[in-house]
Amino acid sequence: MQARPKKPARAKDWLHLWVSRPVAGMLAWFIRHHPEPAHRCIGEITREAHTRWEVPAEDTLYTERQYAVVEGRLSPEEADSFFALLTPPEKND
Repeated sequence: MQARPKKPARAKDWLHLWVSRPVAGMLAWFIRHHPEPAHRCIGEITREAHTRWEVPAEDTLYTERQYAVVEGRLSPEEADSFFALLTPPEKND
């Protein structure tokens, strides 16, 4: 009797991250009116998503930014300046 060959691990696909419309609206409002606490809160959400579910920080931030702009109606310029401060530094190997 032979053991079955082990299947290769599948790459995780984070294209299914989403934020509901009311949460996106709240996120955009939070960013506009309380940017400093919003930085801390979004940083913690990003860190927790990575710790619990191994979601890359870049993917979480990209999703939050997209929903804040599209559903929350945050201007792209506001989103760029806000999320630029949250983007993890590039790895220099």
